[in-house]
Amino acid sequence: MKKGLFFIFQLVLFGAFSGLAAQELTVEDSYLQTSEDLMVIEEFSNSQEREHKLSAVKSLEDLAKNGRKPEEARKILAKLSLEGTLFKEMQNGRIINNYPDVRERAVRALADFPGADAAKSLGDVIVNEKEPAVISAAIDSLTKLKAFDDNTLNIVQFILYQYNALANDSRLANSLLSYYDNCPPKPKVMSALSTIRDNPRYVPTVKHRAEQIFKKKGKANTAR
Repeated sequence: MKKGLFFIFQLVLFGAFSGLAAQELTVEDSYLQTSEDLMVIEEFSNSQEREHKLSAVKSLEDLAKNGRKPEEARKILAKLSLEGTLFKEMQNGRIINNYPDVRERAVRALADFPGADAAKSLGDVIVNEKEPAVISAAIDSLTKLKAFDDNTLNIVQFILYQYNALANDSRLANSLLSYYDNCPPKPKVMSALSTIRDNPRYVPTVKHRAEQIFKKKGKANTAR
């Protein structure tokens, strides 16, 4: 039954996206088509099955590639990115919707739906998430969205100092460095870079990159 439902879902979405290529849609037709697609996608995002949730994310990625970026799509991704952390479904005392790979993919897709609440959604992920891979993806998306306001910077700083004592995840460290590399040279940014640079627990390549970015930001400040 589940496989049959999944097959129908794929057929519906394949028909929708193929239809886009086969004909020019009016603005009204495109809106109606998107609304219908989102109803199907949301239904599958609410499924308990991991594969259905991944397919929902993939379909939302396809929407973005086709230039359709409605706010409803962002809301679906925002919810998927918090499933198993902020939004938990329990069964016999066990979380049954804890899929870090779904959250990571949803978080990356959020960067394709810019808007007033995109950065907030990613901030919510960062403060509720325990998996470094998902946090790293969220920071990458913040970088892509150019979310360098003070509130977002404070959230990223929170993660830096939370993981700084361990300094055992180079992927997360490099995501942080990419974020700071794209930030304006604010005092908080310079402090964060020196924190990474001076931590002996980080691998040499991470420390060296932090030093290089720190020097570049320092030159930018001097040139002003």
